[in-house]
Amino acid sequence: MITRIKKPLLVIGMIFPILILLFLFSDTYSSILVSSKILFYINAIILWVGLIVFYFIPIIIGLQKVHAKSILIINLLLGWTLLGWIGALIWAINSPEKNAPMQDPIIQPQQESLSKKEKANSESSNNILINDINKLVNLKEKGVLSEDEFQLAKKRLFTE
Repeated sequence: MITRIKKPLLVIGMIFPILILLFLFSDTYSSILVSSKILFYINAIILWVGLIVFYFIPIIIGLQKVHAKSILIINLLLGWTLLGWIGALIWAINSPEKNAPMQDPIIQPQQESLSKKEKANSESSNNILINDINKLVNLKEKGVLSEDEFQLAKKRLFTE
């Protein structure tokens, strides 16, 4: 997710090159400045600053992400290719925040399977307890156990 601070930077970075191109081809600003040579240098500086800001948008977005260093390296080394820049931008947008809890796709199903095993173990222990109580009831009904022995055995089962 793009934070509130980074959204304006992203918008400025996307709109800035368009504004620079409009500025370069506009004749209204040439009447303000006396020399066309000065206008050329100002336009060139604005263009380069805009292009540099636009080039580093993936890094700006990815500063607070987990893979910030990797995004920086990809953007610096492969950003000059369009695919490298787009890849770094997508990675920066989709990368989790540094403070966000990691959700590993391999660990998560294991945790789910562990919870299923725990449920199965608790169900099997419940079944064992029920079977033991049924055995005690049968022994009591047959007269093998007295009422006191039955209550004592039942307490032992529930305290285990």
